[in-house]
Amino acid sequence: MEYVIEEKRPVGRPRKIEEPPKRKRGRPRKDEVVEPVKVVKHTRPNINPKNTVKYCEQTIRNAERIYKKFDSKYPNPLNIDEKDLCDEAREAWEYAFSLREGAEPLKKERVLYNGEEVLMLFEAYCAYIRKNNYMKTFETPDGEIKMLPMVPNQSNFALWLGISRKLISTVICKSDDSIAQEYKAMLSDLLSEGAMVGAYQSSSAIFSLKNLCDWADKYEDKSKPEQKTTVEEAEALMKSLGYTVPRLDG
Repeated sequence: MEYVIEEKRPVGRPRKIEEPPKRKRGRPRKDEVVEPVKVVKHTRPNINPKNTVKYCEQTIRNAERIYKKFDSKYPNPLNIDEKDLCDEAREAWEYAFSLREGAEPLKKERVLYNGEEVLMLFEAYCAYIRKNNYMKTFETPDGEIKMLPMVPNQSNFALWLGISRKLISTVICKSDDSIAQEYKAMLSDLLSEGAMVGAYQSSSAIFSLKNLCDWADKYEDKSKPEQKTTVEEAEALMKSLGYTVPRLDG
């Protein structure tokens, strides 16, 4: 019986197989030989024809959903999903959906139909700011957590709802003046309260109240219509006071 002596493997980590050096990026040199890239045609002969039909139907449904979304009267360019909204914003939308009458196909679409919905949702946004003490946390590029005041402008209000800012301004402009006045009243209450508690700077709050909420240093009663005096009334008043218009001869 013959015995075969096998070579023992040396103890330790096995040596790595030396691979040819990888080519660097960039244009090849003139004397460099570059192997052509092999193009492999991917085929799936074992795929079920029923699955192919399902994939096509799913693609068509996705395309129709996207087209329907951006073909609506008020498209949402922000493309914010409902899951990205906070709990308070989702609850506000659900309450707005519950108030809409009729079985419309877009009954639960995040759009604004009238100024009453704007006021209702803005009131919910103001309550959300007061609940968080007018402040929110944010992370700096260095990873540090800091506090930032929650500014109640239309851009942040639209971002909170997940819709475009233009939609809010368009609905307010098309509504009655009472809607705009009530919106300004709620905004002025929030800004003045935030300035009093120290969340907003006093100078910024005063500037916003004067320019956005029609505040003034002196009270002006704008509820009474401005009375205009006609020429006849002015002449009668002058005659009653004894004033006469002198005539020029020649």
